[in-house]
Amino acid sequence: RQWRQWRQRQRRTMTPVPTAAPTTTSDESRIIGICLGLAGSIAINTGNNLQSYGMNKLEMKVLEEYMQKGQAPPPTHTIKIKPRESWTWIIGTCIFVSGSLMNFASFGFAPQMLLASLESVQFVTNVFFGRYFMGRTITWTMYFGTLLTVMGTVLTVEFSTDHSAPKGTVEDLIDLWSNWVWLAYLGFVVVGGLSINAFYKLKKQKQKLGEVVNPSLLALLYAVYSALFGTLSVVFAKILAVLVSVWLNNKVNIWTDWFLYVSLLGWLVLMSVWLFRLNSALSMFDPIFAIPLLQANFIFFAIVSGGIYFQEFNYMSTFKWFGFIPGVIIIFVGISLLSPPDEGSDGRHGDELVKDRLNVQGSNCSNGSSSDGSNASSTWGGGWDEE
Repeated sequence: RQWRQWRQRQRRTMTPVPTAAPTTTSDESRIIGICLGLAGSIAINTGNNLQSYGMNKLEMKVLEEYMQKGQAPPPTHTIKIKPRESWTWIIGTCIFVSGSLMNFASFGFAPQMLLASLESVQFVTNVFFGRYFMGRTITWTMYFGTLLTVMGTVLTVEFSTDHSAPKGTVEDLIDLWSNWVWLAYLGFVVVGGLSINAFYKLKKQKQKLGEVVNPSLLALLYAVYSALFGTLSVVFAKILAVLVSVWLNNKVNIWTDWFLYVSLLGWLVLMSVWLFRLNSALSMFDPIFAIPLLQANFIFFAIVSGGIYFQEFNYMSTFKWFGFIPGVIIIFVGISLLSPPDEGSDGRHGDELVKDRLNVQGSNCSNGSSSDGSNASSTWGGGWDEE
């Protein structure tokens, strides 16, 4: 009897299990996802720039007060501001949140790697905002970088896949966490992210001791670390969107399943970390360079994380890889050309440049000219008060 039971177990084990069909995105769903993704990305970047503009105005207001009192302005990196005191910052935050909601909705209609590529449209709005609202000098090199970024985006969208792992039930989404490739990627995020952050803090400490540190290197380290963890929120957002779709289309009760609330908690925590670091970057680095750098890393790791977890890479043909990879490379080449001109190339310190701008404003005011500071820009070395 034991032998017969053993044979029965063997036959059950050897019986092939039907393979679930991959999830396929329809053309209508793809178009809706692209439209929501584009609108959300534009709103997110507009909100980012309004936030940075509001913080810039607050910083310049503090410097002007020092100048009016006849006092030497403090170093810009020591200035503490409260963003909530700026209506521009508040409006920018509202626009940013609205764009994030549109991006969240788009995840229910199209693959993550496709939607992540669409976020590069933010670079176009970033250059436009810097030129017409921040009064920044936009060089032809930066325009060319923007063009390359858009071209790379078109390539990645055109050659991205419309297929992914089966996601028809909650169990399908849970099973994706057992993929060893995904687990290895999570290990890389933790170990690599902590190592990068340690190196960043080391460089910051040396900078405080007087050592010259390339600010572009600091911005790069900051952006990579932020994006490694921040893009995990995109995976959780996509999971939540799929769960809502399963509930609406398949009539599955997801509200009593623990996986829904774990995913919701993961999204809230990781998104909060990303938003905090994004806001901090606006006051620590030049936004016309920092925002594209942050978003470029965000796009790249969002593509990688979505391609691994939802196994979208598994359905990429060789032909698609030959179009997708060059598209990603072109995006990063375009980003490398978006670095703003060095304002300190004449050898003056950033604080001296700010002082000169304020002196110009003061002379304009004494001549009866309007001076609202709209054409001034700080060196973005200040910090924002978190209290």
